[in-house]
Amino acid sequence: MTQSNQNHISVTFVNLHTQHRLAQAILPALPVAGDDIYLRGSGYEVANCAWTLLADAATEIIVLIRPQLNADGERPFSYDEEEAE
Repeated sequence: MTQSNQNHISVTFVNLHTQHRLAQAILPALPVAGDDIYLRGSGYEVANCAWTLLADAATEIIVLIRPQLNADGERPFSYDEEEAE
């Protein structure tokens, strides 16, 4: 569940390709498509944000991210570290 408190927004980062929930964070603002995010040393690019209205009237905010392009210009679906979780 997410709440906005004193201009901070609680979000959950989810891999766009695998749908793995990677981390939760409290941010001062929502990231936008194209922003870079670094989680546990791995780089991601924000693809989109999604909102879900829950039964208790709270809102869950999901930030959909995908791994950044590698040195070969290809984008992996996930990082090895994600699979270990």
